[in-house]
Amino acid sequence: MSRTHEISWAAGFFDGEGYIVIQKRGGKKYLGYYLRIGINHVAVEPLLEMQRLFGGSIEAQNPDKVTGNRKQRHRWNTSTSNAAETLKQMLPYMKNKNKVSALALDFQQTIQSNKLALSEEVQKQRELYRSEIMRLNSLD
Repeated sequence: MSRTHEISWAAGFFDGEGYIVIQKRGGKKYLGYYLRIGINHVAVEPLLEMQRLFGGSIEAQNPDKVTGNRKQRHRWNTSTSNAAETLKQMLPYMKNKNKVSALALDFQQTIQSNKLALSEEVQKQRELYRSEIMRLNSLD
């Protein structure tokens, strides 16, 4: 299978099962935002394929939280610049998460590699991206 076919398969799987979030971290002294994408799924095999294609990590759900007739779930995820690169590759093949992906890529461009303090304007812009992605996710 060609790389294009693999990416289009991954985009379809992610489009239906994946998530895109901007997470907030930090406290009084430092407030940061970062991009995270992932897929929660019972079957680990497609997640292993996502990991092979894009990197990231896979974690199994804590077995103590699996109750009743539920099956253990697994989570593939990646974050920051790797998440952005993954979205860039999949975006041309997406039908559902294309708007959220585009916003996430715009958000990622506000991330700077140096450790200088951010302006209040950039902080507000990041919060707007986060809010809009949450709003779009709620419609999905």
